[in-house]
Amino acid sequence: AGYTSTTNKHWVGLEAKGGTHIILNTDGGDSATENAMDHFTVWQGGIDTVAKKKFWVTNIGNSYSKISSRAPIFYDSNNTGFYFDGSSSTTSVRINGDVLIDQQYGKGVVGVYSSTVLQHVWSMGAAYRLPANGSTSGNLYGLAWSHPNAGSTGGANHLSDHGLLVINNGVFQCAISSRGVFSNDVRGTLFYDYNNTAYYADPASTSTSFKGQGLTDSKAGFKSTSNPWNTSDSAFFPNGITTNNTTNWIYGTCFLGNAPSNGNGNEAKAAGTIESTSWHKASLYYDRDNTAYYVDPSSTGTSLNVAGKIIASGGVQVGQSSVGYNLADTFTYDGIATQQYGVTFKPSKVIMSGYQGLGLFTNSTERLSIASNGNVTAVADLRTPVVYDSNNTAYYVNPASTSNNGSRMRGGMLFGPNTSWNEYLYVGGNGRDGSYASVASTNGNLHLDGKAGFNVYLSWYTTSDVQCGAGLVAQGNITAYSDAKLKKDVVTIDAALDKVNALRGVYYVRKDQEDGRRCIGVIAQEVQDVLPELVHSNTGPDNTEETLSVDYGKMVGVLVEAIKELKSEVDDLKTQLSQKEK
Repeated sequence: AGYTSTTNKHWVGLEAKGGTHIILNTDGGDSATENAMDHFTVWQGGIDTVAKKKFWVTNIGNSYSKISSRAPIFYDSNNTGFYFDGSSSTTSVRINGDVLIDQQYGKGVVGVYSSTVLQHVWSMGAAYRLPANGSTSGNLYGLAWSHPNAGSTGGANHLSDHGLLVINNGVFQCAISSRGVFSNDVRGTLFYDYNNTAYYADPASTSTSFKGQGLTDSKAGFKSTSNPWNTSDSAFFPNGITTNNTTNWIYGTCFLGNAPSNGNGNEAKAAGTIESTSWHKASLYYDRDNTAYYVDPSSTGTSLNVAGKIIASGGVQVGQSSVGYNLADTFTYDGIATQQYGVTFKPSKVIMSGYQGLGLFTNSTERLSIASNGNVTAVADLRTPVVYDSNNTAYYVNPASTSNNGSRMRGGMLFGPNTSWNEYLYVGGNGRDGSYASVASTNGNLHLDGKAGFNVYLSWYTTSDVQCGAGLVAQGNITAYSDAKLKKDVVTIDAALDKVNALRGVYYVRKDQEDGRRCIGVIAQEVQDVLPELVHSNTGPDNTEETLSVDYGKMVGVLVEAIKELKSEVDDLKTQLSQKEK
């Protein structure tokens, strides 16, 4: 039922079944209080008490509610780019400001628990967040929460329990749980022991850089209880480093670098000389000033690399004792010619005199040899970027050259015999006597010749067209195929005389030739309209411009049939004239 006010206020009310009242008040103000009359008000259970006032809208548009407000999506009235969409599977909340949780210290962002996936905490943008199911790290730039049960996904295996992951473009950077794991270095000015800050590491300190409590486990790195011998300063003890005021001593079984079980050690440096009265072991010895020089005894590559001379007071042997020769007794190579037992060493040279030659061996097998007459023999491939003629380096072979001159020879080259046809090909020179097929150049002319009594085939196997950029002159016949066994669907040309009448014979001068010579022929485009079978499309070597050509030889077939048709017409005319004369 409806009703109106009886006072000086102007309002209209509706009462629905169940005690719901809707009141429209034209005099309402803008108030958030429950006992004020508003522009639009909804009451539940009557209008006698303010407690029954459930929802109201003021005259400037502000709305207030003591009950839930429901909608599939709520937009900001000033900018719909910001909204709340609770059921969205992508972005549910988008705001321009901060999220403030006031007076509820235990409240925050709550996810759905799972220890086998990644849970999104924060990302740099919508394009860089986790996939919705959290099964991969995707291209996340941000933070995720997980557990080691998630395996290597996003680096969760680095967590010791539940913890936080920092991920850049889907790649693990660090994990923070009951321990911290980082993919790169960890930096700080001072590192304290978690249980006792009296122990620390301060790398940049000019006083005490490291302070630790005495250790008794022999597996520990630093060890010291007391007994620094004739102490001036304390050192590592027992079975380690100590001092007698002037000299530091390493005694007992001591290792520098990693533990020996690791198979190799880290770098150990000394400002002075390191001496040993017994053996000294290492897998690799580097020059301190330049690590390009080293000794690597067990290397199967380069075992010794030095910048200066090598002096031996005993023999120097190359290879195994059962193969090759020793370099013989005492020798010195310092860039000055020195000869020992027929072996002379000079800068960049090894000279053999009075002996058989020089051989190089691998696995007890000779691979390369230089005989006393200078001949070089290689068992396998002999590789070099360029091979020069030793008498004249203007002649060479450079297979990988990107220029037009990959090879230059003064004489000719003979290839063959071919393994299947047992024939040769001679390239270069000034022509041959016909014993071989040959390619030669004389005074700028190119000669392509078959063996005497044999043919020259062009594009025989690929059946590609052979194109000529200038005139083609033959001192013999030019013969084209016409064998019936090569043809099918044979049909006599019809209306040949009409086709010939549609063609035009012309005089012309070639634009691409400077001699200005007058020529006779036809126009390919005109022939194409009448006899397209005789016209072909061609492109030059640079594939830049298409031109048309006419198969003049095949035009003979059209002319033959045209002459026959013309003869038939002449015969008819003769018959008609003969009958008239009677």
